[in-house]
Amino acid sequence: MKDEKEKNVQTNEGEVISPFGYFLRDILYAIPLVGLIAVIVNAIDAANINVRNHARGRLINFGLAFIFMAIYAAFIISVFMLGMFEM
Repeated sequence: MKDEKEKNVQTNEGEVISPFGYFLRDILYAIPLVGLIAVIVNAIDAANINVRNHARGRLINFGLAFIFMAIYAAFIISVFMLGMFEM
């Protein structure tokens, strides 16, 4: 048990992230291309489990937003295409 606690302290795996830390990461992730790269790197290779899970959640949000935007764009394009042929 003691070795496990020492391992967590050495790797910072279980270190708690402050709300300001999450806020700063959200600001970083909001930058268009840099944020996407940072999210992918943190989701795959972050030493802290909390940072890794936060980045994975953001990736899921990005993916869902992309899917919904694609559906919406397809709907809008199809409405305009149908309206164009009715003339």
